[in-house]
Amino acid sequence: MNRLQRAVGVADAAVREGGYPSAVIAVASSSATILKRALSRPGMAPAREDSIFLLASITKPIVATAIMRLVEDGLLLLSAPVATYIPEFAQAGKQLVTTWHILTHTSGLDDSAWQAELAGARRATAPELVQLACRSGLRFEPGARFEYCSFSFYILAELISRLGGAPYPELLRRQIFRPLGMRDTSFAPEGDQRARAMPVYGLAPDFDRWLAYYTSVATPGGGLWSTAADLIAFGQALLRGGRAGDYHLLSPAAIETMARLQTGGLTQVSDGQTTPAMYGLGWGKLGPEALASPRAYLHGGATGTLLCIDPEWDLVFVFLTNQWDIQGTAADRALNAVYGALRRDR
Repeated sequence: MNRLQRAVGVADAAVREGGYPSAVIAVASSSATILKRALSRPGMAPAREDSIFLLASITKPIVATAIMRLVEDGLLLLSAPVATYIPEFAQAGKQLVTTWHILTHTSGLDDSAWQAELAGARRATAPELVQLACRSGLRFEPGARFEYCSFSFYILAELISRLGGAPYPELLRRQIFRPLGMRDTSFAPEGDQRARAMPVYGLAPDFDRWLAYYTSVATPGGGLWSTAADLIAFGQALLRGGRAGDYHLLSPAAIETMARLQTGGLTQVSDGQTTPAMYGLGWGKLGPEALASPRAYLHGGATGTLLCIDPEWDLVFVFLTNQWDIQGTAADRALNAVYGALRRDR
């Protein structure tokens, strides 16, 4: 059995026996797609290799990429207070919160109002959510600790819109999706894409209504839909030092800064356990127990998705599925199986 097929076997078992409705697994180098496979559970919506999945929080590093383009263009300093660019953000003691704090989830922004909007009946529009973030207070002093906060990405989206001169979904299309050939990546699949959009399964009785709202406000911390091929194109551009053909996505310096551990010395609390905070700028980092190299960076999503990029191993790994808040470990185990198949060419 080809060792790389063990990763497919992990995904297949998760779909057949582990509660995953479907999976698309893909592996690529900087120059070629090596493996792509779609798997589906009987009785659930069938997945194809070109199926479009809700990425959830894999959206974050894509939005962070647009932020770093502003940095490269001299329009934004990560160390400057956000209020320098969005004056109304200085409300409720947030004068010292920087873009760096938001990208590293150390801002302290209180997202309870956002959670209330997601659970409520009225539900604010996207511009209202930006203003809600501006009015929100802090849970702790900026930089004092790590606390994951999707709500704060509305502020990053507003920075992109104000400094870029166009709505952030349009700028993402113009600066990232279109030049990289990411034809199926958007905040809402349209036209013939809808037939390839995978349903998102959730446990709440009104989950479909909740998801429709979540999609309608182009959630910058988790609302993008995409395919394995599009994520491979994104990962390959990063492996190539930020270039796609003649197009400059990001500089190698910006990519290395995003991929560097930024939260050293801080901790996070998850499921009652305190562990080191492992985060770069919009990307997560793996711990010392991982098979990945120290240069690897990744992000997962609440729908069970995972994107991992490892420059040391010239690797892009994609795992897509469609169960909201799934607690399985299939993506991590499949990634380990991929590493187990890698060999040095010398």
